[in-house]
Amino acid sequence: MNEQNTLPQNPVSAVTHVTMLAKKLIEVMEQESKALAVKDSVAFTAAQEEKERLSASYQRCAQEFQQRLMDFRDVDKTLLDNLNQAQLDLKSKTQENSAAMERMQG
Repeated sequence: MNEQNTLPQNPVSAVTHVTMLAKKLIEVMEQESKALAVKDSVAFTAAQEEKERLSASYQRCAQEFQQRLMDFRDVDKTLLDNLNQAQLDLKSKTQENSAAMERMQG
């Protein structure tokens, strides 16, 4: 990967990369949830910092992915389905964590 492109040029590698980022982000959000549940502020802060870093990278990749949509039309459907499921899981986890944070604050 060069600095101008967040995603690999190879479409299969790019789809795999975005899927991996989404899954890593979900893992970190799960760590954040667990830390919040047991009131571990050190682990929670570490998870939040990692989440911010991964979120920024994921957003850059997702933006580039959208700009390159035509590049991905020939990528194996299974890989695209895996990406779609990871994105749905990420959305669900984001909503779950937001609701947990609101409950803790309210």
